[in-house]
Amino acid sequence: MSDDMRAPEVGSQWILWSGTKRIGTLQLSEIDQPWFRCDFTPGDSWQTFSSIFERLSAAVDRGADGEVSEAFREFLSLKLRLTAKAQYGPDIEPVILQIRDGKVAVFRY
Repeated sequence: MSDDMRAPEVGSQWILWSGTKRIGTLQLSEIDQPWFRCDFTPGDSWQTFSSIFERLSAAVDRGADGEVSEAFREFLSLKLRLTAKAQYGPDIEPVILQIRDGKVAVFRY
């Protein structure tokens, strides 16, 4: 496996983008397949997007299927990508990504 195709490992870091807006930075703290748990550091555009992530997390916590579907559609419209920092491999387009309390992120891809 080439360096650019390595699987993420603890310590891997990514910048979270929506278009050209930097939402924040994720640092992988735990792998619990299929989830990747990360420490989240807000970026310049976090406040623009925080309410979308809050709605998605709240809907998931309530188990409200209709609300989850609506929040997930909004999430998908962000067209998020994780840009690998340094030697940590290729960019990732997450299938789902939750950010809780502006501090913790979990994602699948």
